[in-house]
Amino acid sequence: MNKALRIFQFIDSSHPYIIMLVEALSKIKNVKVYHFHKSFRKEFFLRLKDVIGSHIIHFHWIEYMLRGKNIFIRILNAIFWLLFVKSLTMMGKKVVLTLHNLRPHERSESRISYIFFRKFLEKSDLVIVHNDTTKKMTEKYYKLQGGKRIIIIPHGEFFSYYNRFDRINVGINEKELSGIKILFLGNIRGYKGLNYLKRVVENNFLNSNEIFFIIAGRCLEKKICEELKELATTAKNVLFIPRFMTNGEVRFLMELCDLGIIPYRTISTPGSMILFFSYGKPVIVPNLLVVKEYCEQAKACVLYRRDRCYEGITDAIRGLLKEPEKIKKLARNAIMYREKITWDRIGITTVKYYLKLIEKGNILREGL
Repeated sequence: MNKALRIFQFIDSSHPYIIMLVEALSKIKNVKVYHFHKSFRKEFFLRLKDVIGSHIIHFHWIEYMLRGKNIFIRILNAIFWLLFVKSLTMMGKKVVLTLHNLRPHERSESRISYIFFRKFLEKSDLVIVHNDTTKKMTEKYYKLQGGKRIIIIPHGEFFSYYNRFDRINVGINEKELSGIKILFLGNIRGYKGLNYLKRVVENNFLNSNEIFFIIAGRCLEKKICEELKELATTAKNVLFIPRFMTNGEVRFLMELCDLGIIPYRTISTPGSMILFFSYGKPVIVPNLLVVKEYCEQAKACVLYRRDRCYEGITDAIRGLLKEPEKIKKLARNAIMYREKITWDRIGITTVKYYLKLIEKGNILREGL
């Protein structure tokens, strides 16, 4: 194994993306993958030997490195991790960063986050993003020079992850549901546009037998959560589940719904879209640049204008009610798209870029 390509995935291993990426890389001959088992903060010094012994140090979700009780701690965290990355490069290690979010969802101390992200990007030997729109936005927003360091590797499908878990019913009597079932799944936050969905339901589809809305996810912003709770108590065709969904519950909801709705105001990597596509479910989405890029690839979307969210969502739903066969056609397209973003493909592509960095192309000659 001394000739193996050694990679350290620098992030907690609980996220489905990391689990599937590690599994895909581990299948490739002469590749050894290390990662944290629980928390990179708690295990950092315990796993430092594996980090230093790796050829590639691959970072993800670096916004978590900034977290702290106050601004002073967050600044110290930023300095520590930037010095750590610099020390890795001085030791001859290759630093790879997958930029899952253009900027952190939490905007506190945004100046600190911006400087930290930009410095980290500059110190990285390779930056991976999941789509061309985010690549262009990253180069512009962080004023990066030498765009060749930013490459595109698609985000992998979620079907093969969630389908390994048994279905867990969230408390729904499936026989009592009628009409088209539309699902929103994810953390409840203001930027996700749920206020528009609430107005659409109240003014156009309240207690309709033709359509059933399910909104599920952790409440991270009190105001919108209270509004959705109130809606669910007055509307017989709205179910609001304000909590974290387990893997089995995610699978249950994905298999239950007919399509998804993602009324985001802003987004850089639409993981929710990929989750719905993974289960062959079309989505109702705004015509944001990055969303349009995925829709052009998957051909499984009903788009509406982001500057007319209320009218757009309303018209999209009404159109599907008039033409329900369209949902089946879009669903078939979603399944075909899923076959293009398998983790085996993504693993091989990722390793090829690793090898270009360290110029050890002979290592995987047989495996690739």
